[in-house]
This record gives sequence, C-alpha cells and structure tokens, in this order.
Amino acid sequence: MRTATRNNTTAFPAPELDTSITYLVTLVSLEQRDNVDAAPRYTPEGKEINPARVYWKFQLTDIDSGRTITVPDSDQPFYVIGSSSDSTYLDTTGAFTARARQWMHALSGRTLSNDESDAMLSVSEDDPNENHALPYCLIGSAAYAELSTFDRADGSTGYGIANLTRVVKPGANGRKGRTTTVKSDTEQLEDLPF
Repeated sequence: MRTATRNNTTAFPAPELDTSITYLVTLVSLEQRDNVDAAPRYTPEGKEINPARVYWKFQLTDIDSGRTITVPDSDQPFYVIGSSSDSTYLDTTGAFTARARQWMHALSGRTLSNDESDAMLSVSEDDPNENHALPYCLIGSAAYAELSTFDRADGSTGYGIANLTRVVKPGANGRKGRTTTVKSDTEQLEDLPF
C-alpha cells in the first residue's frame, strides 16, 4: 500500500470556497460500492445485506451569479462528492432519518412516503448487485447545499456536503424563495476521484 505524500495536491485541485454561504448543487451521478470495513446488516427476515457506501456527485453553482464553480485554472466544473450509507430509513420524528433519505427529499423538493422513495430506487445495468438500488431518477435535480471542509491526507482542503435543503420557489405555500434556471451539463462528466 502506498502512503500519502504532501506533494500530490494537484491530484484533486479545489477552488477556495466560502463555506458560510449556500450553494446550488446539481446531482450529476450516483455510485454505490460495497463497504468491506462495515459490520454486516440483516433484513427483518434474517437475510444478510452487504453494507455499502453511496457516493453522490454534485456540481456547484454560485446562487447569486449563476456561475458554475470550476476547477482552478480550468473551465471544468468542480464536483463535491457526498457520501451516505445505502439506508433510506425514515424516522417520523426526524431524529434518525438516514442521510440518503434526507437528500432524496431535498432533491425531490418534498418529503417522500416510503412507497415513493422505494419506487425511485433502481439497479443500474452496469451493476449486477441487486442490493445496489439507487435513485437514478434524481440525477439532474438540484438542491441548496451548505458545505463543510476537511483536511485531505496530502494536507490540502477538501469539501463535503454538510446539509441539503430543497429549492423553494416563490409562491410555493406562500413562501418567499429563490428560483434558478441553472441546468447541469452531464455530457462531460469526469470519473469519480477515488
């Protein structure tokens, strides 16, 4: 195994982002991988489920200017990767609702019932694992995001999704809100950086 070095900061160059403001994020891809480090989980019937991680790839847009955030010294969009478990559990009190379910609600623009959530999940032709059902129908959907920072192994700053909230359009339920006409261009996606 190779150890991290401090001279590879150009591998994933990131712009300096202001984490005190809200960004518009557009979901551009989803990927699920088995999480070999996690303890196994079981269905109520006793069937073992391989734990998995879901990687949500988001394109960022500055809300005020409508400008897509790009990789430094490039015109390529900068992507933030969010991670969740594969659970879509909904706790009616809200305290223990799974992160993936919260993000599905935000990207859908409303709270989903269990049936609606389940209906969104499908397995990609490229992934024969039937346990890797993801809400691919949400690709292209947008939400507001608050970002968090973390230190990468090389010492550079990385960004993650701290919170997603739904886009509220003016007049929806009498609320004030922001609208956007920003659409993501999913034709030129880069591979996930891991």
